[in-house]
Amino acid sequence: MLFRPKTTSERHAWLGTGWASATFVAIALAPAAHAQFQVELKTDHQNFVRFAPVIATVTVRNYGARPVIIGGTNQTARLFFDITRLPGTPVPALTKRLLRSETVLLPQHEAALQVNLAPHYAIHTAASYTVRAVIETGGELYFSGPTNIRTQHGLTIAKTTTTRHGYRKLARVYTLRYIPRRRNEVLFLCSENEEATESYGVATLGTIVRIRRPTLLVDQYGNAHVLHQSSPEYFTHSVVGPNGRRRHSQLYRAAASGIVLQKAPDGGVDVSGGFPVGRSDDQNLPAPPMPR
Repeated sequence: MLFRPKTTSERHAWLGTGWASATFVAIALAPAAHAQFQVELKTDHQNFVRFAPVIATVTVRNYGARPVIIGGTNQTARLFFDITRLPGTPVPALTKRLLRSETVLLPQHEAALQVNLAPHYAIHTAASYTVRAVIETGGELYFSGPTNIRTQHGLTIAKTTTTRHGYRKLARVYTLRYIPRRRNEVLFLCSENEEATESYGVATLGTIVRIRRPTLLVDQYGNAHVLHQSSPEYFTHSVVGPNGRRRHSQLYRAAASGIVLQKAPDGGVDVSGGFPVGRSDDQNLPAPPMPR
């Protein structure tokens, strides 16, 4: 879809802000007679916990006669997103550059570009949003169709605060939250400051079966350990660092009363009971089906 700014001021307004008012969007969605680019947008999910990654995949097809460079310092085509918080509040961009590496898109070819929207746009308020991907090149704007997403607080299961090496400024609040996704419920571990105004990272721990309450403990290094029931016969032990990144996962087969997460005398955290299944490697971890 094509929008051609009629004046220099209109063009600068679009390029400077990265979003459009509802009036501009209505004009932009008018069909173009000879569009040189086609833009499609998909997100990995439709609902997200606050501050969790929101992965958008943008597919761009070049129907023109010349190649373009998307991203990088020498870009000839710029990718950005038009995001509106419903019912109609434009969402500002937090950064200026989405893609640091460049993609050369040849004529009659297509490219799939992935962007995590969470660090680049103010979508952390619990609300529903409409998202469109936009390609700007040669003074013209090409829009994808709209995609709807929703940011949620999630339901809190457990919370703990830890201070590494006795320094209060390094305090972390670990919170276990879950949200529904289609026919499943998905568990997240959120690492935030004490005021819940800054996120250090969000780890997706997988599907949760709420038969037994998850256990959350912190070891001597400030890593969070979570043991949760991921299917009727399986439990998952996850280790998440203070930066919110998952460092380790191990699947166990056990009855609900036959496995325990507990503190060791040296300050570590161990799993007692259950039978390990597969390697303790995220990429090779056999696990119950994840929601799509």
